[in-house]
Amino acid sequence: MPLHNPNDIVPFFAASAGQALAWRRVHHLLFLAQAWSMAIARAPLLDGAFLAEETGPVHRDLPLYGMPLQPRRVTRMDFLSGSEQALLERVWVRYGPLAAPDLSRIVLHPTAPWAQTFFDTPSGRGAPISRFRMGSWAARLALEGRAQARAHALAA
Repeated sequence: MPLHNPNDIVPFFAASAGQALAWRRVHHLLFLAQAWSMAIARAPLLDGAFLAEETGPVHRDLPLYGMPLQPRRVTRMDFLSGSEQALLERVWVRYGPLAAPDLSRIVLHPTAPWAQTFFDTPSGRGAPISRFRMGSWAARLALEGRAQARAHALAA
């Protein structure tokens, strides 16, 4: 699986939103896509590193602030494989509709790789977030989700 420039993936989320998208939200969605790629494919989707900044995980190659991204029609994403496109679509369906505070609660949770890097490493702020940690965290989220679904099904 080739590594993709995050700037090539951003239009997918902007188009999916159908409205202006703040950069912080873009960083969170890309972080989740990278984490799920590490968990599912055991390979990164994106080139470059996510850094543990005060606002959360930030991809080093993207701006943190600026004018919100305006939606535009995405006509071609043919540089992505079918499984990569499916991954991005799943990330959007699961996390895209969440309000900003809810999305932040997931990405900035104390057990998330951002918190582990920001608070538990000597370099802290601005330190690269381990891709391995990202994949392990997403795998734990999947297992917790399955356990909750089973408990809910048994209770019904």
